[in-house]
Amino acid sequence: MVSARSLGFALALASIAALGTARPAAADIEVRIYLDPKVVHPDGLLRLTIEAKGDGVGPLGFTPTYELENLEVVGGPETFEETSWNSAEGFVRILRHTWTLHPLGPGPAGVKNGRISIRGRTRVLPDRMISVDANLLPRRDPLGPVDPGVAPQALDPFEALERLLRRRSVPPSLPGSGEPSAPASFLRAEVSSLRPFVGEQVLYTIYFYSRYQGVSALPARLPSFRGFWRQEVPLPNSPPTELVAINGVRYGRWPAMAQVLFPLQPGPTVIDRATYSVQLDDSFAMGPTRVQLTANPVPLEIQPLPPAPRSFAGAVGDFTVRADLRPRDLRQGESALLEISMAGMGRLGGIDAPKVRAPQGLRILPPEQSGSDEVQGSVVQGQRTWKYLIVPTRTGRFVLEPPEISVFVPESGSYRTERLPPIEMRVAAPFRLVPSEPSASTSARLNPAPVDLSKTSAPPSSAPASPTRSPWTLVVVAGVAVVVGAAGAAGALGVHRILRGRAERANAVFADASNPERAESARRFGEQLRTAETESRSRAAAQGIEEAWREYLGALLGQAPPLQPARWPAALAAAGADAVLTREFTKLAEDLHYLRWAPELAAVDDLRRDLVRRSLALAKQLG
Repeated sequence: MVSARSLGFALALASIAALGTARPAAADIEVRIYLDPKVVHPDGLLRLTIEAKGDGVGPLGFTPTYELENLEVVGGPETFEETSWNSAEGFVRILRHTWTLHPLGPGPAGVKNGRISIRGRTRVLPDRMISVDANLLPRRDPLGPVDPGVAPQALDPFEALERLLRRRSVPPSLPGSGEPSAPASFLRAEVSSLRPFVGEQVLYTIYFYSRYQGVSALPARLPSFRGFWRQEVPLPNSPPTELVAINGVRYGRWPAMAQVLFPLQPGPTVIDRATYSVQLDDSFAMGPTRVQLTANPVPLEIQPLPPAPRSFAGAVGDFTVRADLRPRDLRQGESALLEISMAGMGRLGGIDAPKVRAPQGLRILPPEQSGSDEVQGSVVQGQRTWKYLIVPTRTGRFVLEPPEISVFVPESGSYRTERLPPIEMRVAAPFRLVPSEPSASTSARLNPAPVDLSKTSAPPSSAPASPTRSPWTLVVVAGVAVVVGAAGAAGALGVHRILRGRAERANAVFADASNPERAESARRFGEQLRTAETESRSRAAAQGIEEAWREYLGALLGQAPPLQPARWPAALAAAGADAVLTREFTKLAEDLHYLRWAPELAAVDDLRRDLVRRSLALAKQLG
């Protein structure tokens, strides 16, 4: 006896076969070609899309041929393939290839003589022409317009039913719209400027666009960023989702990665593609779907800096300069401190110290430099301070002329020279001790008259005699001395105990090796490091070492350490670690940062093993 479930399954198979054989395969294939936008700036980007749409039975693989006029390929192809079902067409398969193009110059441009071979037939593609206009303002978004966010709307019940029947949700093309079907999820790489200057900071962001509610992703391949100095922008664990509309289709958008880049040399360059392994979780589907999504490459034209004035030391950005001298009134033999500082938006690493000209009579020693370049929000804020020790060699009034400092401002494309006002400095004569003439009484005391002892006589008997010392007086004096000595010894011992107690409390965190919990933490720490050492991927190895240190430091400090390794030295210093140990942790954090973002083919095996060895040594020093 045939069950109802088996009969239903057989009828479903028969229906699929009927849908697959009801129409000739060749007649059901529809081929389209798109080239957008229609007008583009010479620095802009275009998308060439060739799409084949047919029934879901036969394959749709094809390799197109075409000729480019005034265009070049800078990325792609990006492939999208989907099989879906709807009541009007049955099972439908879509295969789409997309290339990123860049104009070669102003004027007409296009794609001509396109042909594809599909299912044994050759199809001729129509020509697509666009215009490259130098007077058009370049768009900030190189891959198409993004309309302002729209308010979310209630889910239509028919759309919910359609999503239930389809594995992935892709809205079909509107009749006569001339636009390809919108993907359900995709990646897009965006930059804040396509033509930055050398040294100008550029924000590079990879965004996820998705129509799904739940999306999780892991990076499979990241750009190498060759030719750039870069600094990572920290993102929240759950970044907010922004609602945007692209070509009338609503998407949720959130950043997956952000980097601040600083070009190091002029000329054309391309930031290569990034690939993520994405799990799409549709509440109306039969389960999660994992796909590989690839972001577009981003071509950049790095502009050289114009001829610089002699006062330019390499600062590119928007900075303010200040100078201060303390003290301004001093005496010969003393010293003053001249402090010159720069701060603002941009990177100041590697610039030369300002050269201060010393007036005659002053000696200026080489400066001591301090500062940092840190990400605040999505920009890098740089700060540098130079401290010059000034030693006068004579008295007088001096005028210090702070040096002119030129800064290149990318927004205006020109240099701005900071001219600080002169600083006056006054040096007085040093203090001197002048001896005074001795008085008569002082001279008599220092030079008494000689005395003839042969002429002296004994004092008269009426003079009072010195009192007789009693034995009890000596006893009392000795007792007082013993009591005072004992009190002094007790006080010194108490001070010693207080200081020793403070030192023991400061080092208690790092000296309790007999604690069983500490021993277990050390054992787990070693196991985690050995596991990280065997990891072939540099990013995974860095994550393993960082996780091992976070767990170990948490057990050591009694509280969770900061997430960023760069903040570990400060946490250890606050717990009582010495300066040598904190410096070693600073170097360790810098090497972990390099290992995490090292290029895919970089040789980092020696660095990974060295990090494990140094971690074990530092853990041993911590106790």
